[in-house]
Amino acid sequence: MKPDITVILLAGGQGSRFAQKTPKQYLPLGGKILALHSFDFFLKQACVQEIVVVCAAEYQKIFQKSDLPALTFAPPGKRRQDSLINGFQKRRLPAALCCIHDAARPFIRQEDFTKTLAAARATGAATLGYPVSETIKSCTAKMLVKKTLPRKTLYQIQTPQIILSSLLQRAIENVLAKQLLVTDDVSMVEALQEPVQVVSGSNHNLKITVEQDLKWAEFLCQTNTY
Repeated sequence: MKPDITVILLAGGQGSRFAQKTPKQYLPLGGKILALHSFDFFLKQACVQEIVVVCAAEYQKIFQKSDLPALTFAPPGKRRQDSLINGFQKRRLPAALCCIHDAARPFIRQEDFTKTLAAARATGAATLGYPVSETIKSCTAKMLVKKTLPRKTLYQIQTPQIILSSLLQRAIENVLAKQLLVTDDVSMVEALQEPVQVVSGSNHNLKITVEQDLKWAEFLCQTNTY
């Protein structure tokens, strides 16, 4: 099969919940920069034909390696959806699918990526997710319980999220036309009332959000348990 995927790696966050000047995705983890864990993963995928890294200009040199597929950079936007749109618009090669991933998620498993890709090819859009294990309650503004949500139907959504490029184009146009606000990529597809397949993944596919997450990730690297 010929390479037919563009990866959009979102690496433009400022890491405001970290007590450090350097954004979290550029901190060291397991002997290399955190963002390079996922970047290097996608470099190894024969199906990837292009990588678009969404990051500030001063960090571009981190990703410039030899033997790369086509590599493009895009500026980060104010919101996640803006960063995605910037990355999508900077693609240089036509691709059947777009794979969007958070650079702050360093531990993608090959089997999870493969399953998500297969689901996207079959359905049009797919995302990794992890079943919620704790009881979730919906509350009022005054923190009074309205109802308990059925846990067996709830998933914590992760990345990668993989979408047919033609479908993502329509979804972006719809978001811009209606000025919608979304919190993840497949929500754009949901806004078109198109199906999105959730693929059950691993709780080790954590997103580094606070400093404690980075300490846990370092432990996983040292023990090789991710």
